[in-house]
Amino acid sequence: MPLPDDNDVEKVIERCKDVNLRYAQAKSKVTTAKEYLKIARYKGLPREGTALEREAIAHQTPEYLKAVEDLGDAVFEETLAFYDRRADDMIFDAWRTTCANERKI
Repeated sequence: MPLPDDNDVEKVIERCKDVNLRYAQAKSKVTTAKEYLKIARYKGLPREGTALEREAIAHQTPEYLKAVEDLGDAVFEETLAFYDRRADDMIFDAWRTTCANERKI
């Protein structure tokens, strides 16, 4: 892979706006999904039985299982956006290093 030039860095800067927005939205979805998971668990708790039995029943409700799936999707989106940000950071750092090396010459 060739070293990044000024055009590559301009593209990265433009893409950072979109990636940062995607990351913030994904982070928000993860937070919301975690809270909804708690709500779905409590909604599915029966009134009778031992604590272990009640938890087992609550974790088998369709609403809880959907909440777990939604949380997994949200974490996936957050992770993708995070690594897109890291890739942009690496390109920018390589460009800065290249510029610094050119100044030394």
